[in-house]
Amino acid sequence: MYARLRQGLSYGLCGDKVVFLDLAADHYFCLPAGREKAFVALSRLEGGIEWDSSFEPLAAFGVIEPSVQAEGFAPPTSIEVPTHDLVDCTGEGPSWHDLAGACAAELGTMLSLRTRRLADIVAEIEACGRGRAGDQRDRDSRLGRIAAAFAKTSFVFPAADRCLVRAVAMMRACHRRDLFPRLVFGVRLQPFSAHCWVQSGPSMLIGGVEQARLFTPVRVVG
Repeated sequence: MYARLRQGLSYGLCGDKVVFLDLAADHYFCLPAGREKAFVALSRLEGGIEWDSSFEPLAAFGVIEPSVQAEGFAPPTSIEVPTHDLVDCTGEGPSWHDLAGACAAELGTMLSLRTRRLADIVAEIEACGRGRAGDQRDRDSRLGRIAAAFAKTSFVFPAADRCLVRAVAMMRACHRRDLFPRLVFGVRLQPFSAHCWVQSGPSMLIGGVEQARLFTPVRVVG
């Protein structure tokens, strides 16, 4: 038997703290100092890690589990640091069709998040984009129009405290156009705060470059 990160869990290194995201429980958490030190030491080991009785305390906290496969330990979440907002660079403006599609996507996502588990919605997004490069023709231009449309929806829906709705809605809108950016969940500490955004390479589509830089990614989807 081998040790691995518990399925459904992801984590990021926020300074010297490890922050976990349990998507199924829609819950962020940290470990006590002693257990955190043990987890960091375990995560730095390479290759398959044979299960040891000393791992039981971490298993009791629900952060690792035994596996029959020597798959190696999952590294902390990482993604390219965003450098610019795509709308500012492309200068694209949305058509009425783009704007209507963005509003419909936000309304549909608001309903989905009220009636379905976030983990199931994210799993759908992940499955839709898995292994797909998408249509690369005029990619930045098309992404720019979608981003511009969502920027305009703030006149219809208040943008404050709606980063998750807007980010998931944008991912859905992009997938419908055969475009596959990445959905990012991030956190910061002291005080704790969570943020969600969409980016393609270093280009920010929604979520704000300066704001996203304040957060440590703990899960990347897509």
